[in-house]
Amino acid sequence: MSAPGGVAAEKAALRAHHRRLRRQHDPADLARRSAALCAALQGSPAWANAHTVLLYHAMPGEADPSALALGGRAAAWPAVQGPGQPLRLRGPGPLEARPMGRAVLWQPGPACPEVDPAAIDLVVVPGLAFDRAGGRLGMGGGFYDRTLPLIPGRRVGLCLREHLVDAVPMEPWDLPVHEVFVG
Repeated sequence: MSAPGGVAAEKAALRAHHRRLRRQHDPADLARRSAALCAALQGSPAWANAHTVLLYHAMPGEADPSALALGGRAAAWPAVQGPGQPLRLRGPGPLEARPMGRAVLWQPGPACPEVDPAAIDLVVVPGLAFDRAGGRLGMGGGFYDRTLPLIPGRRVGLCLREHLVDAVPMEPWDLPVHEVFVG
């Protein structure tokens, strides 16, 4: 049942709570736990079957996929184009800082080669919170909501256990991840 204000209000309250939790993470503990989540993903069939992986550059307090050893896989990273636009997927190269609210988002710059969304086999999707059914609470910009339908690959989330919730409120356009790695 939705709270007064509906799904949008529920998401806003969850976002505020999980942003507060992120600010409390000890950096050393976060690095250790992120490495364990990466190891769990690398031991999975989803990883074994992937040839091209879409990753993200972690924001402060977020599970960090940077410990993933690509092992010959091609990699792509998201770049924000602008409000209301899907993410542009780019290959390795120089990063640029893009202010996003009070944070800075590191993303591939325009000199990085574009990657066709249809070539992505596996998406490591960022999230503020996840549920066991694959529900994902994003940051609220809708960039992944516009991009994920373009990508045929399997979607996975890396989730610190305190960011695992009973149920993420979902809108019709929200795509769940296929698997959540919790640690």
